[in-house]
Amino acid sequence: MTVNMTKNVLRILKAGKGYVERGWTRGAGARDATGRSVPAYGPEAVKWCAYGGIRRAAAEQGASGKVFVQAEKTLVSTLPEERPFSGFCNISVWNDKKWRTQKQVVALYDKAIARLERTLGSLEAKP
Repeated sequence: MTVNMTKNVLRILKAGKGYVERGWTRGAGARDATGRSVPAYGPEAVKWCAYGGIRRAAAEQGASGKVFVQAEKTLVSTLPEERPFSGFCNISVWNDKKWRTQKQVVALYDKAIARLERTLGSLEAKP
Protein backbone atom coordinates (compact mmCIF):
# COMPACT_ATOMS: atom_id res chain seq x y z
CA MET A 1 0.00 0.00 0.00
CA THR A 2 1.08 3.54 -0.64
CA VAL A 3 1.35 6.12 2.13
CA ASN A 4 -1.82 7.86 0.94
CA MET A 5 -3.81 4.62 0.71
CA THR A 6 -2.61 3.60 4.17
CA LYS A 7 -3.67 6.96 5.62
CA ASN A 8 -7.08 6.71 3.97
CA VAL A 9 -7.63 3.17 5.25
CA LEU A 10 -6.58 4.28 8.74
CA ARG A 11 -9.18 7.06 8.65
CA ILE A 12 -11.88 4.55 7.68
CA LEU A 13 -10.89 2.09 10.42
CA LYS A 14 -10.71 4.77 13.11
CA ALA A 15 -14.11 6.17 12.14
CA GLY A 16 -15.59 2.66 11.88
CA LYS A 17 -14.34 1.89 15.36
CA GLY A 18 -16.02 5.07 16.61
CA TYR A 19 -19.37 3.92 15.24
CA VAL A 20 -19.05 0.49 16.85
CA GLU A 21 -18.09 2.12 20.16
CA ARG A 22 -21.23 4.31 20.00
CA GLY A 23 -23.50 1.37 19.35
CA TRP A 24 -22.94 -2.24 18.36
CA THR A 25 -25.22 -4.88 16.91
CA ARG A 26 -25.18 -8.35 15.45
CA GLY A 27 -27.33 -9.91 12.76
CA ALA A 28 -27.45 -6.74 10.63
CA GLY A 29 -25.04 -4.18 9.21
CA ALA A 30 -26.80 -1.51 11.26
CA ARG A 31 -29.93 -0.91 13.32
CA ASP A 32 -32.04 2.08 14.19
CA ALA A 33 -33.17 3.09 17.69
CA THR A 34 -36.06 0.58 17.56
CA GLY A 35 -33.77 -2.32 16.60
CA ARG A 36 -34.89 -2.47 12.97
CA SER A 37 -32.24 -3.37 10.37
CA VAL A 38 -31.28 -0.30 8.31
CA PRO A 39 -28.51 0.58 5.83
CA ALA A 40 -25.21 1.17 7.63
CA TYR A 41 -24.83 4.54 5.92
CA GLY A 42 -28.41 5.66 6.63
CA PRO A 43 -29.11 8.63 8.92
CA GLU A 44 -31.33 6.50 11.16
CA ALA A 45 -28.55 4.03 12.03
CA VAL A 46 -27.47 4.11 15.68
CA LYS A 47 -25.77 0.70 16.03
CA TRP A 48 -23.33 -1.01 13.66
CA CYS A 49 -21.70 -4.42 13.32
CA ALA A 50 -17.96 -4.70 12.56
CA TYR A 51 -18.63 -4.54 8.80
CA GLY A 52 -21.29 -1.85 9.12
CA GLY A 53 -18.85 0.42 10.92
CA ILE A 54 -16.40 0.51 8.02
CA ARG A 55 -19.27 0.69 5.53
CA ARG A 56 -20.66 3.81 7.26
CA ALA A 57 -17.22 5.41 7.63
CA ALA A 58 -16.37 4.84 3.96
CA ALA A 59 -19.69 6.28 2.81
CA GLU A 60 -19.39 9.37 5.02
CA GLN A 61 -15.84 10.05 3.92
CA GLY A 62 -16.63 9.50 0.24
CA ALA A 63 -13.93 6.83 0.09
CA SER A 64 -13.27 5.09 -3.20
CA GLY A 65 -14.21 1.46 -3.59
CA LYS A 66 -10.50 0.64 -3.52
CA VAL A 67 -10.05 2.27 -0.11
CA PHE A 68 -13.17 0.56 1.27
CA VAL A 69 -12.03 -2.86 0.04
CA GLN A 70 -8.57 -2.34 1.53
CA ALA A 71 -10.11 -1.31 4.87
CA GLU A 72 -12.26 -4.44 4.80
CA LYS A 73 -9.25 -6.63 3.91
CA THR A 74 -7.24 -5.09 6.74
CA LEU A 75 -9.98 -5.86 9.25
CA VAL A 76 -10.45 -9.39 7.89
CA SER A 77 -6.72 -10.12 8.05
CA THR A 78 -6.77 -9.19 11.73
CA LEU A 79 -9.41 -11.78 12.62
CA PRO A 80 -8.38 -14.64 14.91
CA GLU A 81 -7.79 -18.19 13.64
CA GLU A 82 -11.51 -18.94 13.39
CA ARG A 83 -11.77 -17.44 9.90
CA PRO A 84 -13.24 -20.03 7.54
CA PHE A 85 -14.58 -17.47 5.04
CA SER A 86 -13.40 -14.23 3.48
CA GLY A 87 -14.56 -10.65 3.20
CA PHE A 88 -18.02 -9.52 4.27
CA CYS A 89 -19.14 -12.99 5.28
CA ASN A 90 -16.06 -13.49 7.43
CA ILE A 91 -16.52 -10.28 9.39
CA SER A 92 -20.25 -10.85 9.72
CA VAL A 93 -19.92 -14.45 10.85
CA TRP A 94 -17.28 -13.47 13.40
CA ASN A 95 -19.28 -10.43 14.60
CA ASP A 96 -22.54 -12.38 14.88
CA LYS A 97 -21.37 -15.21 17.13
CA LYS A 98 -23.70 -15.41 20.15
CA TRP A 99 -20.84 -14.97 22.58
CA ARG A 100 -19.24 -12.05 20.70
CA THR A 101 -19.13 -8.76 22.61
CA GLN A 102 -18.85 -5.14 21.62
CA LYS A 103 -15.56 -5.01 23.51
CA GLN A 104 -14.14 -7.80 21.31
CA VAL A 105 -15.20 -6.01 18.13
CA VAL A 106 -13.59 -2.76 19.30
CA ALA A 107 -10.44 -4.72 20.17
CA LEU A 108 -10.37 -6.14 16.61
CA TYR A 109 -10.45 -2.59 15.26
CA ASP A 110 -7.71 -1.55 17.71
CA LYS A 111 -5.49 -4.41 16.55
CA ALA A 112 -6.02 -3.57 12.86
CA ILE A 113 -5.38 0.14 13.50
CA ALA A 114 -2.19 -0.53 15.48
CA ARG A 115 -0.86 -2.82 12.77
CA LEU A 116 -1.61 -0.28 10.05
CA GLU A 117 0.00 2.53 12.05
CA ARG A 118 3.18 0.46 12.26
CA THR A 119 3.02 -0.11 8.51
CA LEU A 120 2.55 3.62 7.93
CA GLY A 121 5.57 4.38 10.12
CA SER A 122 7.68 2.00 8.04
CA LEU A 123 6.44 3.48 4.77
CA GLU A 124 7.13 7.05 5.88
CA ALA A 125 10.59 6.10 7.13
CA LYS A 126 11.65 4.86 3.69
CA PRO A 127 13.74 7.34 1.72
